[in-house]
Amino acid sequence: MFVKNLIDSAEKDYSKAFFARQPAVVTSKSNSIKIETLRVTGNILETNPTDNDYMYPTFNISIKHAKKDFYYSFSVTVDSRGGLHYEKPMVPGNNLYYISHSKAILDKYLKRYLNVKPGSTLGMVHPSSIYLHVRGKKDM
Repeated sequence: MFVKNLIDSAEKDYSKAFFARQPAVVTSKSNSIKIETLRVTGNILETNPTDNDYMYPTFNISIKHAKKDFYYSFSVTVDSRGGLHYEKPMVPGNNLYYISHSKAILDKYLKRYLNVKPGSTLGMVHPSSIYLHVRGKKDM
């Protein structure tokens, strides 16, 4: 019941989204986009997921044949339907250029060319945050 109440709150206000125990899964619809899930392990011999894997799900995304070279890091909320909603940049300061361009990358590239399966906790799908490092290469 407690988790259900958290989910209801997060559905109404994405700023109340919380970490999914089974994090969102991001895959590409296009051969021009390569996605790598960043895995954090405690040591070199450990292969089991750590708390960081579900608390801070992070993806490196490479886009081939972009209009120009770029690199942006930002967080997004994945809603219960797999929609992506911009949260904030992962760089210090309030650079409006960086924010507007990273939002444009999300809207023009990522929303169109990514399949996103939302995260869940105790089998219940809910809004959660993920972190994206997006690199575009003009001639990759």
